[in-house]
Amino acid sequence: QRHREGGAGVTHGRERAQQRGRMSTGDLSGNVQRLRGVLRDLRYTYASALPEERLRGGDSSVLLPVLHYCLLGYSSKLAKLINSKGFELQAKTDERFVEHCWRFLREHFNF
Repeated sequence: QRHREGGAGVTHGRERAQQRGRMSTGDLSGNVQRLRGVLRDLRYTYASALPEERLRGGDSSVLLPVLHYCLLGYSSKLAKLINSKGFELQAKTDERFVEHCWRFLREHFNF
């Protein structure tokens, strides 16, 4: 695509990419509310207590208990499957827990 110097309304490639980035992020508050709804459906006790400001600020540590619940607490069948595949996720440091979660998801769910 050609770039016209000084033309009114010219959109540069970088600006378009930034706009797409903003659009793909969407409404953070709405996304937090949707996450809370999904977690309520999964019977996650602390769904309403997720600290929105920390989530909006990018604090991923807020999601560690959620991930732990989704993989180990929600379904005993999933927890047994994870364990049967040789992944011990209990009693890990946060870093090791996330590392093993990603490895499990990558190897068995093609993430």
